[in-house]
Amino acid sequence: MHKTCFIGFASTVVFINFILSTDAFSVTPPPLLQRLVATRGGGIHTDVSFSLHVFSNSNNHDDGGGDEDVFDVEQARKRLEGFWMTGGGGEESFSSELQQQTMERPTIRSPTYSPAPHKNPELDVVIPPAPPLTTIERERREAEIQLLGQLVEGDESVTDLWTLWFSERGSDAAQQLVRAEELTGEGPSGWQRAEEILRDLIEEHGVYWVEPVNHLATLYYMQGRVDAAETLCQIVLAVKPWHFGALSSIVMIYAAQANSEKARLWAASRLPAFAPNGANRRRIAWAEQAVLSAKESFVNAEKRVQDLFGEPDDYSVEQQTDMWDDDAWQ
Repeated sequence: MHKTCFIGFASTVVFINFILSTDAFSVTPPPLLQRLVATRGGGIHTDVSFSLHVFSNSNNHDDGGGDEDVFDVEQARKRLEGFWMTGGGGEESFSSELQQQTMERPTIRSPTYSPAPHKNPELDVVIPPAPPLTTIERERREAEIQLLGQLVEGDESVTDLWTLWFSERGSDAAQQLVRAEELTGEGPSGWQRAEEILRDLIEEHGVYWVEPVNHLATLYYMQGRVDAAETLCQIVLAVKPWHFGALSSIVMIYAAQANSEKARLWAASRLPAFAPNGANRRRIAWAEQAVLSAKESFVNAEKRVQDLFGEPDDYSVEQQTDMWDDDAWQ
């Protein structure tokens, strides 16, 4: 059963404790997920934020107007269950499994693809309005929109987007997030400290810096706490519907829950792979929808600033205009 949570900045710690106390999963963390390498959308990533889609069938080729890749939920669920029950056979077997998975063709085919932009399914969480934009946050939003638009040209902007998302609260906070990521990659011995760091970051900066929330979702998934991971993943997507890491993550979460309907729905929202010699119509449609969503979020944030502080003072505007008038200097 899904949980609908209203998350405020002051109540973040209470919310996290609620997630911990109501999580129904208690399984031994799978050792094969101690260090994760996934290939998707921009080369090989050791970033653990990519860990939640390591068993998914990525959109490995452009449709060219034909068949579309579809996520095989039952296959992923069986693999997840097998890994959790057997311990996965260590990192070597995980790497072998990953290599096999990335080479597989989809086993289910969809109807002929339509390049119309695809919107995400409904979310089960409610979050408060974002705080007012600062000058630097406005600049970051503009840079994010530009980078999202560049996804139609290839994967170069994928790394830039991850860097931007990591650094949204400055270098010190980014360093703490990187440290939490390193601890997560160390396996169970580092998970408790990683969780402490991530929860502290969420408490300090709120849920509108989504990367700590995204990484905590990754950590919970690795521990088998998939209900908590689902809620956190939905929070990320409520703030950034275009967050391609969380879009892949939530598919794997629903697969782990054996919720094939939602897994398939969300699989259609993942970032399609870029084919250098393909038409990339799905990729273009995805990027266009992401830009539209990001612009809409930006406009709404600007409106909130206006609602809080009112319209610009007419005298101030006229005075600023006069300063740049050539006649004013004569």
